[in-house]
Amino acid sequence: MAHIIVAVGCSDLVSPSDGAWLRRDGDEVIVGCYMSRQSWQLRCVDGVWTGTVGLCPQQQYHHHEHAGT
Repeated sequence: MAHIIVAVGCSDLVSPSDGAWLRRDGDEVIVGCYMSRQSWQLRCVDGVWTGTVGLCPQQQYHHHEHAGT
């Protein structure tokens, strides 16, 4: 007797870069940046991850104000 195994849902994702983190909760994934507050949400729909993920900065951005001369 043959057994058929069918996987349901989406496969695990790999973090897009060294500067990103990933958290999965069932059919939802949040990808965020360590160096900024940017994050993106993906959702598993019919076995496919839907949504977009941007790029995280590798270094934290610092804005320096210069006093008038």
